Amino acid sequence: MLGTDGTSVSGVARSIAVDLCRRAGVPLDIVHAWGLARSPGIVATTTPEHDRRRLGYTARALLAKEVEDARARGVVVVRGHLVESVAAGALLLESLRIDPALIVVGTRGLGAVERAVLGTVSEDIVFRAGLPVLVARIDSQWP
Repeated sequence: MLGTDGTSVSGVARSIAVDLCRRAGVPLDIVHAWGLARSPGIVATTTPEHDRRRLGYTARALLAKEVEDARARGVVVVRGHLVESVAAGALLLESLRIDPALIVVGTRGLGAVERAVLGTVSEDIVFRAGLPVLVARIDSQWP
């Protein structure tokens, strides 16, 4: 199972997941979580429903591109899962439903202070998942 957010480090994770699935001849489930986050003190210029529709459209397009890319790279069965929720929680819940052998995610490589303030999706998944997790960095080398 691949967790993706469309960033370049997600592309590295996708390449690894695609390679593993292609070699093993197993399906690839690609999960993209999305949602409308509001921060205190931020004034919205559009209605939340408008934002939600726009973000949903963007999320569907991103997931479709990821699925198409995996198929083009030789994975026979690719299933896309779009979840409107917080990333780590969504990926963990989908992993319970899908029951993959492995979760593959990327990490942006935040420094200690940024991690302490923001937290990271990949760390949350590693600590809470009941199965192996492969975390790819932007500089990951894969055969």
